[in-house]
Amino acid sequence: MTWVPLGRGLNGLRGDASRTFFVGEHPSPAHRDLYRRAYDYLQASIPVWRAGRSIADAMADVPKVPPAYRAHLFDYNYAHGVGLGSSDYPHVNPRRPAIDDTLKANQVLAIECYLAQDDDPLCVKLEEQIIVRDGPPELLGAQIPFDERFLC
Repeated sequence: MTWVPLGRGLNGLRGDASRTFFVGEHPSPAHRDLYRRAYDYLQASIPVWRAGRSIADAMADVPKVPPAYRAHLFDYNYAHGVGLGSSDYPHVNPRRPAIDDTLKANQVLAIECYLAQDDDPLCVKLEEQIIVRDGPPELLGAQIPFDERFLC
């Protein structure tokens, strides 16, 4: 498997998203299992990012990363801003206290997921770019597919 950071933007702003793609014909059951876990985690994380919520409340509602994958989260953010740079404010870092701020409508965020275990060569990195809305966030990466071979 390999992961590829994908840059794209809204109205000329920078973009940030990642997808893991399988190199070869048939992913193993272990490949599919890890990818499905990461995909499900990412999908469950997206809805918590709504306008008007405090960053602390959103952080509390992000699913917990399973213990087996926590050792590799040294550079993982729940979310980070995307705008003039690819990793802007706010950096929502699970290893630090919540930023004292509120999510605003029309903020562009990258929502991240990275799952890997010690002594295992497999890892999955997925990231989705969203626009924060009053209701469900708007996905900006719908045209960037997930590798369906993992999800069947």
